[in-house]
Amino acid sequence: MIKLERRFIPLQEFRVAKSETGEKTTEGFAVVYNSLSETMTQGKRSFKEKVLPGTFTKYLGTNPDVRCLFNHDESKILGRTSAKTLTLQDDEHGLGFRCILPNNSIGNDLAVSIDRGDITQCSFGFACSDADWSHENGTQIRSLKEAQIFHVSPVVYPAHQATTL
Repeated sequence: MIKLERRFIPLQEFRVAKSETGEKTTEGFAVVYNSLSETMTQGKRSFKEKVLPGTFTKYLGTNPDVRCLFNHDESKILGRTSAKTLTLQDDEHGLGFRCILPNNSIGNDLAVSIDRGDITQCSFGFACSDADWSHENGTQIRSLKEAQIFHVSPVVYPAHQATTL
């Protein structure tokens, strides 16, 4: 059984733009490598987490069907790689994404909320298959080394504090 985990990241800038074809798009980095999360708790364990470069490389090589969801809600799908409405770019900085927003109430409402500055964060849903644990300055650190990425998600509350657009 796959254990789905979700992480939230604030975007320094999160905007809606129009594509060459006039469609509303949004883009950013859903994952920024080597940045520490806020303190999280799992059971009795408190820790911070970082995603290492290459964590998603193997899985992305299988050409998975990744989704873009609003607030991790599967009923609020914004795009997906199989429909070519979501593209992912994995580079040395992190896992970037670009989503063509749907012309429906969810996509249009989200575009307004992003433009107003009400939605300024992003997140990702994943399943970790390999991680290392260490201590830095008295804090437990979970370093993700290999994982499956299931979705990227504009969200209200973040766990990680680093990102760029």
